[in-house]
Amino acid sequence: MNIRKYRVKSMAEGLARIKLELGDDAVILSTTKLHNDPEGATLEISVAPADDAIASVPSTRRIEGPRPEARLNAQSEPAPQPGVGDLMKEIGALRSEIRQMRLDRELRPPLAAAPAAKPRRQRPAYTDAIRAGVRLNRLSRVRSEVEFAREFSALYDSLLKAGVLESHLDELMADLMSAKTDEAMNIGRELERLVERRVETTEALWHQRTQLPQLAVFVGPSGVGKTTAVAKVAGQALFSAQRRVGIICTDVFKVGGVYQLETYADLYEVPFRVASDIREVRAALVDL
Repeated sequence: MNIRKYRVKSMAEGLARIKLELGDDAVILSTTKLHNDPEGATLEISVAPADDAIASVPSTRRIEGPRPEARLNAQSEPAPQPGVGDLMKEIGALRSEIRQMRLDRELRPPLAAAPAAKPRRQRPAYTDAIRAGVRLNRLSRVRSEVEFAREFSALYDSLLKAGVLESHLDELMADLMSAKTDEAMNIGRELERLVERRVETTEALWHQRTQLPQLAVFVGPSGVGKTTAVAKVAGQALFSAQRRVGIICTDVFKVGGVYQLETYADLYEVPFRVASDIREVRAALVDL
């Protein structure tokens, strides 16, 4: 299988070029971060054509501009790997071979005694089956790598459509490829773990050792989930931590903003106040 390498400035550029040249079924095998590249590339993507039809030697391709000739000798060429179609054919052939060996062993008649013949030392009958099993296991691991690369590409497209910044997404995907050490790794769970490590968090207010009232302010653009976050935090403080809770709403411009937050306050049976300026906020804090 021919491996192509693309040096790109972002994963989005790489995927666009890969799909244009190799089609939607091309498989991303690995992604490596680059530092101090003379042409400004930040990622190197290794790709395999799904149909395995390209017979040229693996080459290093660059998204923008011609590449220096010196890079041909500088890059280490990856060992050829079987294509997906060839893998499936060979797996099927191995399974048929194992079934035939088992059938021959069951149907083989007992050998007649030959007193004059010197017995020959034969290889154990199970040796061929063991070797075939080892080959089948090796092919299964390669197929697992191909399936992981496809999941990786689909996950990248999904997150990009969801609005994740390309700069953040490129770093996450590169870390995800580097973190793959287990064939059975759950790619979604591993990505969640990487995101949790990147997001800065603080200890919950009700876990802090103080008897003074604590204040949490939720600020952000419309539609990012402030109201839902207020409801969740208030519920945790009220029911899990057994703390007194009050809610102050300053969103007096959004249609239905006050009503939605007041509904949560009524459900929790906690005090609710509305403030349109800093003076009313101070008064509401004293009142609560």
